[in-house]
Amino acid sequence: MKKEFIINIARNYDLHRIITFLSQPDIDKGFYKPLSERNISISERVFLKYNQGIWVLAEIENQIVSCVAIVPNGKGVSFSTFACINNIECKLAGAGVWDKSLKLARNNFDVSFIEIDSWEGNEFINKFLRKRGFKKIRTYPDPEKRPNCVKSVLYRMTLR
Repeated sequence: MKKEFIINIARNYDLHRIITFLSQPDIDKGFYKPLSERNISISERVFLKYNQGIWVLAEIENQIVSCVAIVPNGKGVSFSTFACINNIECKLAGAGVWDKSLKLARNNFDVSFIEIDSWEGNEFINKFLRKRGFKKIRTYPDPEKRPNCVKSVLYRMTLR
């Protein structure tokens, strides 16, 4: 039986749950470089992005299965720390988080573009983003987020 997922904008009381979710080894290691190996802690990252913007999360049976932060950035917004548990139901929830986040970015922020970065060689996100109208803008070294041998890739969707 298919489980239902609920998508919400995170509230202050959800932040520790997001930290716990992102700290799970399978989620943390899904980032290249893992969040736990970066210059700021996962906890600092969650609170910083909450104070700068909003978190959107998907839950199944009161458990977070996907999240993304939406952070204003000049004339645009950045989607950051997009994470999803790797199973079919949760991937559907992750797609739901993504769709809701796109609507929120368009309707709640007066911006002309949405950006998200990933890493060179992440073909899943490359196809996912291109399918949704994002274009690859640039590739660049980003030692704070990536190992020296891997470059970041910036994608952008123009809204107007």
